[in-house]
Amino acid sequence: MECVRSTSFSIALNGETFGFFQGKRGLRQGDPMSPLLFTLCMEYLSRILLCATRKLPFSYHPLCHRMKLTHLIFADDLLLFCKGDIKSIMVILRSYSAFSVASGLNMNAQKSCAYFNGVNEELKRDILFVSGFMEGKLPFKYLGVPITAGRLKKKECVVLIDKIVDRIKSLGARRLSYAGRLVLVNSMLASLYNYWASMFRNLTSFGCNGFTTFTVRIKLSISINLLPMLAGIGGRYVRNQVSWSNAVWNSMAIPKHSFIAWIIANKALMLKQKLFKLHISSDDLCCICLSQTETHMHLFTECVYSQQILQLIGNWLIADFSSPSILNSIPSKRWSKLRKQVCTITILAAWYQIWSQRNKARINGQVQRAVYVFNFIKASISQRFHSCKPQVISDKDTCWLSRVQLV
Repeated sequence: MECVRSTSFSIALNGETFGFFQGKRGLRQGDPMSPLLFTLCMEYLSRILLCATRKLPFSYHPLCHRMKLTHLIFADDLLLFCKGDIKSIMVILRSYSAFSVASGLNMNAQKSCAYFNGVNEELKRDILFVSGFMEGKLPFKYLGVPITAGRLKKKECVVLIDKIVDRIKSLGARRLSYAGRLVLVNSMLASLYNYWASMFRNLTSFGCNGFTTFTVRIKLSISINLLPMLAGIGGRYVRNQVSWSNAVWNSMAIPKHSFIAWIIANKALMLKQKLFKLHISSDDLCCICLSQTETHMHLFTECVYSQQILQLIGNWLIADFSSPSILNSIPSKRWSKLRKQVCTITILAAWYQIWSQRNKARINGQVQRAVYVFNFIKASISQRFHSCKPQVISDKDTCWLSRVQLV
C-alpha cells in the first residue's frame, strides 16, 4: 500500500492549483490501480471459502455442486451460495468474518438479504436468527437483470422493453435517416438485448437457484413485443416478415447493394415524385429518360435505360428479368440455390448502379452507356462470387457457371 499512501493531491480553484495534501487511504475514482487491488482483496476471500468448504462440513447448493461454486463477486455486490442448512450457513458466515477482520470490509446489514428456495418455514426462521440477515423476496436484480428461482416471465422482461423504448424516444429515431436507424438498431438497441442474453447464458452455466431455466423464454417474449416497434427502423430485425427479405439480405450480396435494395423494397428512396410533392423539385420527370414520372417501379424496371441493363444481364445469366417484381420471381424458378443466389446479387448490383447513374444524371445531367454499366456489374459480381463461392459445387451448377463465364 506504499504506492497508495505516497500520493499527493492539489485543489484546483478558478483554474489555479493551491497547495497539496498526502493520500492516507483509498484511491481516487477511476484510478487504474482500483481493479488490481479489488482482485487481490477478493482473491483472499475466494481462498478462504475454498479452504473452509474443503475442511469443514459444508454442503453446496444442489445445482452448484458440480462446479464447486460458492460465490459471485462484482464490485460491491457479493452473492454466496450454499445448501439451506445451519452447518453450511455457519461455514459461510465464519469465512466472511475472517475476511472482514483481515480486510476491514464489513457488510451493510441494511442492504444484505438472504434468499430461500425450497426451504421450510421452521428452518428458515432458524437460519435468519443465526445469520442476522433479513429475508429477501425473489426476483431481485443483479447487474441490471432480474434473478428468479424459476422461468423468467413476461412481466420481468418489461424493464428491458421499457429501456429500448426510452432509448428510441430519447434519440428521436423518427428524425434519423435510414442509415441512422439501421445503426441505432444494430448497435445501440442490440447492445441492450445482447447484454441481457449474455447474462442469462452466463447465469445458466452457473446453474444455481433456478438459473437453469433462463433460456429461450425471454427471447421469444422480446421478439413478440418489439417487432411492431422495430418494423420501421431496422430491416434485419424483421427480415422474416416480408417476402423479399431473404433476397435482399443474401449472404453472398455486397452489403451496400443490400442496403440500397432494402430501401428500394420499402419504396423509401427520395425520388422526384416525392420531391415534387414536397416542393423541392420543379418537376417529377425521370432524371434519366425525362419522359415519365420518376417512381420506384419506373426507375428500376420500366425506364428504357434500366430495361437495357436488365436485358444485358438476362442474356449473360441466361434468364428472363422482364417481370416487374424481379426479386419475388427468382425464388419460384426451378433453379439451384447457387444459381438463384448469383442472379439475386446481380439484380441488387444492377439496382445499385441504376441508382448511382440516376444521381449522376440529376447532378451532372449525363449517364454512362448501359453497356459500360453492365460490364462493371459483371466484373464486380465475378469478383464477389470468387471470394464467396461454396467449396462444393454440383455438376449442374458447374456447367451453368462455365456458360456464364464465372469459373
